[in-house]
Amino acid sequence: MKKYLIFATLVAMVFVGCKKNTTAPPKKPTEKPVAAKFSGNILKSDVTTITTKTVTGPGWRLDGYGKVGVSMFPEVSERNADNVLADNIPYSISSDGDFKEIENAIYFPKTKKVDFVAYYPFSDKVSAANPVLEVDFSDQSTPILLGNTECFWADITGQTSTNSTLNFNFKRAQGLFVVRVDEGSSGHERYTKWIFSLENMPTRGLFDVKAGKISIPEKLRSASIKVRSYTFNIGRYPNTTIGDYYTIANIPPHQNAQFGSRFIRLTSPDGETTYDIPFKEDVEAGKQYDIKIELQESKRFLMTTSITDWIQAETNVSINE
Repeated sequence: MKKYLIFATLVAMVFVGCKKNTTAPPKKPTEKPVAAKFSGNILKSDVTTITTKTVTGPGWRLDGYGKVGVSMFPEVSERNADNVLADNIPYSISSDGDFKEIENAIYFPKTKKVDFVAYYPFSDKVSAANPVLEVDFSDQSTPILLGNTECFWADITGQTSTNSTLNFNFKRAQGLFVVRVDEGSSGHERYTKWIFSLENMPTRGLFDVKAGKISIPEKLRSASIKVRSYTFNIGRYPNTTIGDYYTIANIPPHQNAQFGSRFIRLTSPDGETTYDIPFKEDVEAGKQYDIKIELQESKRFLMTTSITDWIQAETNVSINE
Protein backbone atom coordinates (compact mmCIF):
# COMPACT_ATOMS: atom_id res chain seq x y z
CA MET A 1 0.00 0.00 0.00
CA LYS A 2 2.80 2.39 0.79
CA LYS A 3 4.30 1.84 -2.69
CA TYR A 4 0.99 2.75 -4.35
CA LEU A 5 0.62 5.86 -2.21
CA ILE A 6 4.14 7.05 -3.06
CA PHE A 7 3.51 6.43 -6.78
CA ALA A 8 0.22 8.36 -6.68
CA THR A 9 1.91 11.25 -4.91
CA LEU A 10 4.66 11.39 -7.55
CA VAL A 11 2.11 11.36 -10.39
CA ALA A 12 0.19 14.20 -8.75
CA MET A 13 3.39 16.23 -8.39
CA VAL A 14 4.21 15.70 -12.09
CA PHE A 15 0.76 16.94 -13.18
CA VAL A 16 0.98 19.97 -10.92
CA GLY A 17 4.38 20.84 -12.37
CA CYS A 18 3.14 20.50 -15.96
CA LYS A 19 0.15 22.75 -15.30
CA LYS A 20 2.35 25.52 -13.91
CA ASN A 21 4.68 25.43 -16.91
CA THR A 22 1.82 25.81 -19.47
CA THR A 23 0.13 28.78 -17.82
CA ALA A 24 0.07 31.85 -20.17
CA PRO A 25 2.42 34.67 -19.16
CA PRO A 26 0.86 37.72 -17.51
CA LYS A 27 -0.83 40.03 -20.01
CA LYS A 28 0.90 43.27 -20.94
CA PRO A 29 -0.79 46.48 -19.87
CA THR A 30 -3.51 47.40 -22.38
CA GLU A 31 -2.16 49.72 -25.08
CA LYS A 32 -4.07 52.98 -25.33
CA PRO A 33 -5.51 53.82 -28.75
CA VAL A 34 -3.75 56.64 -30.59
CA ALA A 35 -5.86 59.58 -31.75
CA ALA A 36 -5.02 61.32 -35.01
CA LYS A 37 -4.20 65.02 -34.70
CA PHE A 38 -4.94 67.12 -37.76
CA SER A 39 -4.11 70.52 -39.18
CA GLY A 40 -4.63 71.96 -42.62
CA ASN A 41 -3.69 74.67 -45.07
CA ILE A 42 -4.88 75.53 -48.53
CA LEU A 43 -2.04 74.28 -50.71
CA LYS A 44 0.43 76.84 -49.36
CA SER A 45 0.59 78.70 -46.08
CA ASP A 46 0.54 82.09 -47.82
CA VAL A 47 -2.65 81.40 -49.74
CA THR A 48 -5.82 82.72 -48.15
CA THR A 49 -9.53 82.19 -48.37
CA ILE A 50 -11.99 84.94 -49.22
CA THR A 51 -14.63 84.13 -46.64
CA THR A 52 -14.13 87.11 -44.34
CA LYS A 53 -13.98 90.87 -44.74
CA THR A 54 -10.25 91.12 -44.21
CA VAL A 55 -7.80 88.48 -45.36
CA THR A 56 -4.16 89.27 -44.81
CA GLY A 57 -2.48 86.39 -43.01
CA PRO A 58 -1.57 82.77 -43.71
CA GLY A 59 -3.78 79.73 -43.61
CA TRP A 60 -7.45 79.45 -42.78
CA ARG A 61 -9.39 82.58 -41.97
CA LEU A 62 -12.58 81.07 -40.63
CA ASP A 63 -12.05 82.28 -37.04
CA GLY A 64 -13.17 79.09 -35.36
CA TYR A 65 -16.66 78.80 -36.83
CA GLY A 66 -15.69 76.80 -39.89
CA LYS A 67 -15.92 73.02 -39.76
CA VAL A 68 -14.37 70.26 -41.83
CA GLY A 69 -15.44 66.64 -42.13
CA VAL A 70 -12.82 63.88 -41.87
CA SER A 71 -13.20 60.19 -42.76
CA MET A 72 -10.83 57.22 -42.45
CA PHE A 73 -10.53 54.21 -44.77
CA PRO A 74 -8.15 51.25 -45.06
CA GLU A 75 -5.21 52.11 -47.30
CA VAL A 76 -5.86 51.80 -51.05
CA SER A 77 -9.41 50.59 -50.49
CA GLU A 78 -12.48 51.82 -52.29
CA ARG A 79 -13.86 54.72 -50.29
CA ASN A 80 -17.39 53.54 -49.66
CA ALA A 81 -19.72 52.53 -46.84
CA ASP A 82 -18.42 48.95 -46.76
CA ASN A 83 -14.86 50.04 -46.01
CA VAL A 84 -15.21 53.19 -43.92
CA LEU A 85 -13.55 53.09 -40.49
CA ALA A 86 -14.55 56.60 -39.35
CA ASP A 87 -17.32 58.40 -41.21
CA ASN A 88 -17.62 62.19 -41.61
CA ILE A 89 -16.29 63.19 -38.19
CA PRO A 90 -16.59 66.99 -37.69
CA TYR A 91 -13.67 69.14 -36.55
CA SER A 92 -13.61 72.89 -35.98
CA ILE A 93 -10.83 74.97 -37.52
CA SER A 94 -8.73 77.39 -35.52
CA SER A 95 -7.19 80.44 -37.17
CA ASP A 96 -3.75 78.79 -37.10
CA GLY A 97 -5.01 75.78 -39.04
CA ASP A 98 -5.31 73.25 -36.20
CA PHE A 99 -8.36 70.99 -36.15
CA LYS A 100 -10.20 70.63 -32.84
CA GLU A 101 -12.47 67.76 -31.89
CA ILE A 102 -16.15 68.63 -31.61
CA GLU A 103 -17.63 65.30 -30.53
CA ASN A 104 -15.26 62.39 -31.11
CA ALA A 105 -11.66 61.87 -32.13
CA ILE A 106 -10.52 59.46 -34.84
CA TYR A 107 -8.29 56.63 -33.56
CA PHE A 108 -5.80 54.64 -35.57
CA PRO A 109 -6.38 50.89 -35.89
CA LYS A 110 -3.60 48.81 -34.31
CA THR A 111 -2.24 47.10 -37.40
CA LYS A 112 -3.45 48.30 -40.81
CA LYS A 113 -2.41 51.43 -42.67
CA VAL A 114 -5.15 53.93 -43.34
CA ASP A 115 -6.10 56.84 -45.61
CA PHE A 116 -7.76 60.05 -44.42
CA VAL A 117 -10.07 62.28 -46.45
CA ALA A 118 -11.11 65.81 -45.42
CA TYR A 119 -13.44 68.34 -46.99
CA TYR A 120 -14.96 71.78 -46.41
CA PRO A 121 -17.70 72.95 -45.86
CA PHE A 122 -18.91 70.32 -43.40
CA SER A 123 -22.40 68.85 -43.74
CA ASP A 124 -23.97 66.31 -41.40
CA LYS A 125 -25.91 64.96 -44.39
CA VAL A 126 -22.72 63.60 -45.97
CA SER A 127 -21.60 60.01 -45.37
CA ALA A 128 -19.55 57.30 -47.06
CA ALA A 129 -22.82 55.96 -48.47
CA ASN A 130 -23.88 59.43 -49.65
CA PRO A 131 -20.69 61.43 -50.32
CA VAL A 132 -22.21 64.15 -52.52
CA LEU A 133 -22.87 67.66 -51.24
CA GLU A 134 -24.99 69.96 -53.39
CA VAL A 135 -23.62 73.50 -53.64
CA ASP A 136 -25.70 76.48 -54.77
CA PHE A 137 -23.60 79.03 -56.68
CA SER A 138 -26.51 81.25 -57.74
CA ASP A 139 -26.19 83.97 -55.08
CA GLN A 140 -22.75 85.27 -54.09
CA SER A 141 -23.83 88.84 -53.39
CA THR A 142 -22.45 89.03 -49.82
CA PRO A 143 -19.15 87.87 -48.27
CA ILE A 144 -21.00 85.13 -46.36
CA LEU A 145 -22.80 83.84 -49.45
CA LEU A 146 -19.53 84.00 -51.36
CA GLY A 147 -17.84 81.96 -48.65
CA ASN A 148 -20.61 79.36 -48.76
CA THR A 149 -19.54 78.45 -52.30
CA GLU A 150 -15.93 77.66 -51.38
CA CYS A 151 -15.23 73.92 -51.58
CA PHE A 152 -11.93 72.40 -50.41
CA TRP A 153 -10.68 68.82 -50.35
CA ALA A 154 -7.58 66.89 -49.30
CA ASP A 155 -6.42 63.37 -48.53
CA ILE A 156 -3.48 61.73 -46.75
CA THR A 157 -2.67 58.11 -47.58
CA GLY A 158 -0.80 55.18 -46.01
CA GLN A 159 -0.66 56.37 -42.40
CA THR A 160 -0.14 54.54 -39.09
CA SER A 161 -0.15 55.55 -35.43
CA THR A 162 3.63 55.99 -35.50
CA ASN A 163 2.98 59.34 -37.19
CA SER A 164 -0.21 60.60 -35.58
CA THR A 165 0.19 64.32 -36.36
CA LEU A 166 -1.01 64.96 -39.89
CA ASN A 167 -1.37 68.04 -42.09
CA PHE A 168 -3.88 68.25 -44.94
CA ASN A 169 -2.90 70.22 -48.04
CA PHE A 170 -6.29 71.35 -49.29
CA LYS A 171 -7.14 71.97 -52.92
CA ARG A 172 -9.97 74.08 -54.28
CA ALA A 173 -12.64 72.16 -56.15
CA GLN A 174 -13.98 75.20 -58.03
CA GLY A 175 -12.65 78.01 -60.21
CA LEU A 176 -12.49 81.69 -59.27
CA PHE A 177 -13.50 84.71 -61.37
CA VAL A 178 -11.83 88.04 -60.57
CA VAL A 179 -13.34 90.71 -62.83
CA ARG A 180 -12.06 94.28 -63.01
CA VAL A 181 -13.56 97.09 -65.05
CA ASP A 182 -11.48 99.82 -66.65
CA GLU A 183 -13.78 102.59 -67.88
CA GLY A 184 -11.35 103.37 -70.72
CA SER A 185 -12.81 105.74 -73.29
CA SER A 186 -16.42 105.07 -72.29
CA GLY A 187 -16.71 108.38 -70.48
CA HIS A 188 -17.75 106.78 -67.19
CA GLU A 189 -16.12 107.88 -63.97
CA ARG A 190 -13.30 105.68 -62.66
CA TYR A 191 -13.61 103.95 -59.28
CA THR A 192 -17.37 103.53 -59.41
CA LYS A 193 -19.29 100.40 -58.56
CA TRP A 194 -20.75 98.77 -61.62
CA ILE A 195 -23.62 96.32 -61.26
CA PHE A 196 -22.43 92.84 -62.24
CA SER A 197 -24.15 89.59 -63.06
CA LEU A 198 -22.84 86.39 -64.62
CA GLU A 199 -25.38 85.11 -67.12
CA ASN A 200 -26.14 81.65 -68.55
CA MET A 201 -23.81 80.04 -66.01
CA PRO A 202 -24.13 76.69 -64.23
CA THR A 203 -25.49 77.63 -60.82
CA ARG A 204 -25.41 74.26 -59.03
CA GLY A 205 -22.62 71.78 -58.43
CA LEU A 206 -22.38 68.28 -56.94
CA PHE A 207 -19.33 68.15 -54.67
CA ASP A 208 -18.10 64.57 -54.20
CA VAL A 209 -16.28 64.93 -50.89
CA LYS A 210 -14.54 61.54 -51.18
CA ALA A 211 -13.08 62.29 -54.63
CA GLY A 212 -12.69 66.07 -54.27
CA LYS A 213 -14.47 66.94 -57.52
CA ILE A 214 -17.46 69.08 -58.44
CA SER A 215 -19.67 67.90 -61.28
CA ILE A 216 -22.62 69.58 -62.95
CA PRO A 217 -26.04 67.93 -62.49
CA GLU A 218 -27.53 66.43 -65.61
CA LYS A 219 -30.07 68.57 -67.45
CA LEU A 220 -29.09 71.64 -65.44
CA ARG A 221 -30.35 74.81 -67.05
CA SER A 222 -28.01 77.75 -67.11
CA ALA A 223 -29.04 80.79 -65.09
CA SER A 224 -27.76 84.00 -63.55
CA ILE A 225 -25.22 84.23 -60.71
CA LYS A 226 -25.68 87.22 -58.43
CA VAL A 227 -22.40 88.89 -57.52
CA ARG A 228 -21.22 92.25 -56.19
CA SER A 229 -18.24 94.59 -56.38
CA TYR A 230 -15.63 95.18 -53.68
CA THR A 231 -12.60 97.39 -53.38
CA PHE A 232 -9.47 95.29 -53.14
CA ASN A 233 -6.07 95.94 -51.68
CA ILE A 234 -3.34 95.17 -54.19
CA GLY A 235 0.03 93.64 -53.32
CA ARG A 236 1.44 91.54 -50.52
CA TYR A 237 0.66 92.48 -46.94
CA PRO A 238 1.74 94.83 -45.41
CA ASN A 239 2.79 96.66 -48.59
CA THR A 240 -0.70 97.03 -50.02
CA THR A 241 -2.45 99.86 -51.79
CA ILE A 242 -6.12 100.50 -52.44
CA GLY A 243 -7.03 99.13 -55.84
CA ASP A 244 -10.00 99.23 -58.17
CA TYR A 245 -13.43 97.76 -57.71
CA TYR A 246 -13.45 94.05 -58.43
CA THR A 247 -16.13 91.44 -58.67
CA ILE A 248 -15.27 87.94 -57.48
CA ALA A 249 -17.22 84.70 -57.81
CA ASN A 250 -16.66 80.98 -57.31
CA ILE A 251 -17.64 79.00 -60.40
CA PRO A 252 -18.19 75.22 -60.66
CA PRO A 253 -15.91 73.54 -63.24
CA HIS A 254 -17.55 73.17 -66.65
CA GLN A 255 -16.88 73.21 -70.37
CA ASN A 256 -17.58 75.98 -72.86
CA ALA A 257 -19.08 73.34 -75.18
CA GLN A 258 -21.86 72.78 -72.65
CA PHE A 259 -22.41 76.41 -71.62
CA GLY A 260 -21.31 78.35 -74.69
CA SER A 261 -23.76 81.23 -74.30
CA ARG A 262 -22.28 82.61 -71.05
CA PHE A 263 -21.65 86.32 -70.70
CA ILE A 264 -20.80 88.97 -68.12
CA ARG A 265 -23.39 91.73 -67.82
CA LEU A 266 -22.23 95.14 -66.62
CA THR A 267 -24.65 97.94 -65.83
CA SER A 268 -23.40 101.44 -65.10
CA PRO A 269 -24.01 102.87 -61.61
CA ASP A 270 -26.66 105.23 -63.00
CA GLY A 271 -28.42 102.32 -64.72
CA GLU A 272 -28.24 104.00 -68.12
CA THR A 273 -25.69 101.79 -69.89
CA THR A 274 -25.38 98.00 -70.15
CA TYR A 275 -22.58 95.91 -71.64
CA ASP A 276 -22.98 92.18 -72.39
CA ILE A 277 -19.54 90.57 -72.70
CA PRO A 278 -19.24 86.92 -73.89
CA PHE A 279 -17.06 84.46 -71.98
CA LYS A 280 -15.74 81.43 -73.91
CA GLU A 281 -13.16 79.77 -71.64
CA ASP A 282 -13.47 76.36 -69.98
CA VAL A 283 -13.56 76.68 -66.18
CA GLU A 284 -11.23 74.33 -64.28
CA ALA A 285 -10.92 73.51 -60.60
CA GLY A 286 -8.14 75.40 -58.81
CA LYS A 287 -7.76 78.02 -61.56
CA GLN A 288 -8.13 81.78 -61.20
CA TYR A 289 -9.54 83.74 -64.12
CA ASP A 290 -8.39 87.36 -64.00
CA ILE A 291 -10.72 89.17 -66.37
CA LYS A 292 -10.00 92.77 -67.31
CA ILE A 293 -12.68 94.62 -69.23
CA GLU A 294 -11.93 97.97 -70.85
CA LEU A 295 -15.12 99.80 -71.75
CA GLN A 296 -15.21 101.93 -74.86
CA GLU A 297 -17.66 104.20 -76.59
CA SER A 298 -20.86 102.90 -78.23
CA LYS A 299 -20.94 99.83 -75.95
CA ARG A 300 -17.77 98.43 -77.43
CA PHE A 301 -15.25 96.76 -75.13
CA LEU A 302 -11.90 95.03 -74.96
CA MET A 303 -11.59 91.98 -72.69
CA THR A 304 -8.43 90.14 -71.67
CA THR A 305 -8.40 86.96 -69.57
CA SER A 306 -5.38 85.65 -67.67
CA ILE A 307 -5.65 82.10 -66.31
CA THR A 308 -3.33 81.00 -63.51
CA ASP A 309 -3.21 78.39 -60.80
CA TRP A 310 -5.06 79.85 -57.85
CA ILE A 311 -1.98 79.56 -55.63
CA GLN A 312 0.06 81.73 -58.01
CA ALA A 313 -2.26 84.73 -57.92
CA GLU A 314 -0.38 87.83 -56.77
CA THR A 315 -3.39 89.79 -55.53
CA ASN A 316 -3.74 89.72 -51.76
CA VAL A 317 -7.49 89.90 -51.34
CA SER A 318 -8.83 92.31 -48.76
CA ILE A 319 -12.54 92.98 -49.02
CA ASN A 320 -13.59 96.47 -47.99
CA GLU A 321 -17.33 96.90 -47.54
